[in-house]
Amino acid sequence: MCKHGKEKRHVWRMLHLAVDDQTHEMSAAEVSLENVVDNEALLTLLSPLTANYASGINR
Repeated sequence: MCKHGKEKRHVWRMLHLAVDDQTHEMSAAEVSLENVVDNEALLTLLSPLTANYASGINR
């Protein structure tokens, strides 16, 4: 609803988070458009985590 002028269209964003279940620390985050579902964002969230795991970096 807009009182003055032309109504602007809102574009929604989604924030996908990877959280360590033991420490409750955020490990990765991804912002996407509303049409991207969680399983599509999963690979992007996991890629930095698997790289850290492969190089031996533990948080």
